[in-house]
Amino acid sequence: MLLFVSISILMSCKKDPVEVNHYELKNQWGQLGVNNGEFNRPSKIEITKDFIFVNDIGNNAIFKFNKNGDYINKLDFSAPFYIFDDTLYILNSLNKSSISKYDLNLNFISEKLFHTSFYGVTEITGNSQNAIATTNLDSCFVIGIDYKTNAIKRGGTLGTDNFEFNWNGNLIPAMINDNYVITDPDNRRLQIISKNLEFISLIDTDIPSNPNVMAVNSKYIAVSNSTSGEAEIRFFDINSYKKIFSISIDGFVGCIGFYENELYVLQTDIGVVKVYSIN
Repeated sequence: MLLFVSISILMSCKKDPVEVNHYELKNQWGQLGVNNGEFNRPSKIEITKDFIFVNDIGNNAIFKFNKNGDYINKLDFSAPFYIFDDTLYILNSLNKSSISKYDLNLNFISEKLFHTSFYGVTEITGNSQNAIATTNLDSCFVIGIDYKTNAIKRGGTLGTDNFEFNWNGNLIPAMINDNYVITDPDNRRLQIISKNLEFISLIDTDIPSNPNVMAVNSKYIAVSNSTSGEAEIRFFDINSYKKIFSISIDGFVGCIGFYENELYVLQTDIGVVKVYSIN
């Protein structure tokens, strides 16, 4: 009888597992179109404390919005860019090879010329010291850029081995700690490389098919596939690379971006930015 009572007490004290809610949709705004602040093939979204910037290829512009989604102004050209320390770094590959700096009001600051070709570059990310650009050229998918010495290093050819890529479209780079992570879509993995273009490691556990959308914050690597009409954004721990949770999106995810614990998801099929709070 005593044993039965003890077991009953233990069973009554056992708690059900707590279900963790990792995300919450906080806001959404935007629409398709060709007017200022409307979306037509957006390819990059970057977020600061007060503003949102979107590279829109179809509208040939880099748009600036406030955090409520109100259009503010634009640059009258489309180009790969990233933001570091409240400065836009914009790559030019048309009539010259350069990287220009603009402030958050989209005022020109300076331009650095490089004696090389940036032909084929589709994305870029980095900091004030160095950057990584990715291309759609299977002879050289990755370009390392050193701002201090103006040194350019190239690497990453077509294939399935380490520091080889298999994709005929855009590879997405992002900073991860002091290194870079790059999507490798047809090989269904991510690759981590150093700023000197040295291979470090692979992330290939539970990566979605053809991962070609990615963003990184201090806690997660978020990865998705823009070619699926029923997209899923998967979140991996930035240290263990284990999948923690996912968000299902009914539509096409064109690009995503983090600002601290907020994830901004730009759906290209409806032209809407969805803002999620991420735990």
